[in-house]
Amino acid sequence: MTALRMLAILSGLALLFLLQAVFWWRRSLRQRRADALQEQLRPREFSPALPGQRAEEGGAGWLGRQDWVKRLAPVLAQAGIEASAERFVFRAAAALVGVMLVGSLIGRGPVAGVLLGLMTAIGVGGYVAARRRSRLAALDGQLPQALDLMALSLRAGQTLEGGIRLIGVETADPLGGELRRCYHEYELGRPIEQALVQMGQRLDASRSLSTFVEAVLVLKQTGGNLVEVIDKIGSTLRAQASYEARFRALTAEGRLSGVILAAMPLLVVAGVLLSEGSYFAPLVAREGGRWFLGIAVVLWGLGVFWMSRLLRPRA
Repeated sequence: MTALRMLAILSGLALLFLLQAVFWWRRSLRQRRADALQEQLRPREFSPALPGQRAEEGGAGWLGRQDWVKRLAPVLAQAGIEASAERFVFRAAAALVGVMLVGSLIGRGPVAGVLLGLMTAIGVGGYVAARRRSRLAALDGQLPQALDLMALSLRAGQTLEGGIRLIGVETADPLGGELRRCYHEYELGRPIEQALVQMGQRLDASRSLSTFVEAVLVLKQTGGNLVEVIDKIGSTLRAQASYEARFRALTAEGRLSGVILAAMPLLVVAGVLLSEGSYFAPLVAREGGRWFLGIAVVLWGLGVFWMSRLLRPRA
């Protein structure tokens, strides 16, 4: 009887704690939505920083207040990574430490762990850069068709705000998501000019979108035929996209060779470290070997940089 009573009491307490957890979780979600809405409605000065960056600085820790972490935030936003810069750095650092520990255990030495950690850091940076480049390229590719749709809506009598809402609904991400966010800010009371400025600052690395935003802002202030200007921007972007597609086709073999040449040393070193971790120990133990290793890394980095510059069209 006592055991059944204790079981009933513990079950009741467990149910009570579960209900309390669900209640506070739902309340935190509602509070988070309210805070986000209040932040969007709060007027603020416009700067190259992200819209949410000012709000995050107040509650950010020591790492989030560092300048290099603040500069990382726009890059992550342009890459489509929703995590804050501080959280991303913590996760990357944890992954780096984990790889170093696993590499030290598998490779039977700290040298293997350090080198594998260095390659992991390079891989994380390359992943963010590739994702950012791919997202911006997709956005630039969507813009000409979106501008044609906006021009049609303006000819049909729609306002600029209505045209932004239309192409935001009809266009897929990433451009559609950015335009829907822009129109959502307008619905919350922010002038459309300021919403466009915010979008241009979030995606300042996209020359096509920056050109569109600047043209719209100038015409809103000085007046003019917005439809004609949008048509000219669309034709210019199509010509630019055709040139870039031809350039990529002509340099496809060179780019593939560059990727293979850049990745081959890293793959060879990783394979050697995982199979025989003490292979590079004599090289690191001696001063001449360390100099040789440092020079090799610097020359590899210069080769990758030079190859990327050769295979990149000039602005």
